[in-house]
Amino acid sequence: MEFPLLLLLFFSLFFNATSHMLLLKNNTSPFPCNFLFGTSSSSYQFEGAFLSDGKGLSNWDVFTHKPGTIMDGSNGDIAVDHYRRYQEDVDLMQFLGANTYRFSLSWARILPSKKISISLEKTLINQSS
Repeated sequence: MEFPLLLLLFFSLFFNATSHMLLLKNNTSPFPCNFLFGTSSSSYQFEGAFLSDGKGLSNWDVFTHKPGTIMDGSNGDIAVDHYRRYQEDVDLMQFLGANTYRFSLSWARILPSKKISISLEKTLINQSS
């Protein structure tokens, strides 16, 4: 099974297991018992796994690998390595009491070599002053 499918399956199981976590706890918080506490991530800063499992190049991959574009020469090749460490990360989220997680995946991982072309018809826009 490919990584994105495994990831989606994993997170659907994670949310089913933890969706009522706050409801079951003794609510001594000023937040309602059904309040959602969550975390989020951004693919380039979070994923890592540069070119792993067939991932293509993203604009950021190309940009950060050009000498002189980033002052200290850093890039997202490893980042926080969520691609390989997601189980630990989800354990930490659960430990913190988070019951929602918004994540993003790099389009270069989803469509590694496909080019999407969109053709737009020319449109005349009349603007009045």
